[in-house]
Amino acid sequence: IPREYGGNVIDTVNMALYNYQNDYSAISYIYIPETIKSITCYTNGLYNLQEYIVDKNSKYFKSVDGVLYDADGYQLIIYPYGKKDESYDVIDGCIGVDALFDNSHLKEINLPSSLTSISEMSFVNAFNLEKINVDSGNRIYKSVDGVVITKDGKYLVKLPRGKTGDYTIPNTVTTLISGSIKFPSLTTLTIPTSVTKIYESA
Repeated sequence: IPREYGGNVIDTVNMALYNYQNDYSAISYIYIPETIKSITCYTNGLYNLQEYIVDKNSKYFKSVDGVLYDADGYQLIIYPYGKKDESYDVIDGCIGVDALFDNSHLKEINLPSSLTSISEMSFVNAFNLEKINVDSGNRIYKSVDGVVITKDGKYLVKLPRGKTGDYTIPNTVTTLISGSIKFPSLTTLTIPTSVTKIYESA
């Protein structure tokens, strides 16, 4: 990403790179200069994109092991499409995950005790994600059989897209929130009688 274009400083990026439209297979990293204050980036199909590199003088973003966070490390913004790790630990101190996790390699994600927010679309494009673990010290969420539910057991938050076989929602769950069971790979999903509300776009 350039610092300027046509003599104008670039501070906002709204970028969509789709491999079926153009051949972006040679892209292995995306560099973010210190001028960028806001970034939205969709990179579906950039199979070799391994990392985001952030200028050391940036006040708005940082890269940790190639993954893009805000400068304070509070928000995980983008996970590289082509990063080949099968397991990933979200950094301690992160409080929110907004990333789609466009990635076919990830099988397991570990969320820290600091996390307080998982967006509706988080992990929705982690096609082979089988398990989401939550640190036992987290006060908002917990993981039961690799599925994220609220600490009180009442809300199902996120069923990993790559989880296969048969799955029965725990009988403590009363609500399936938006994005909780989106695009499952399950053979059978059993919903107990305890569930009384299913949000739109669950």
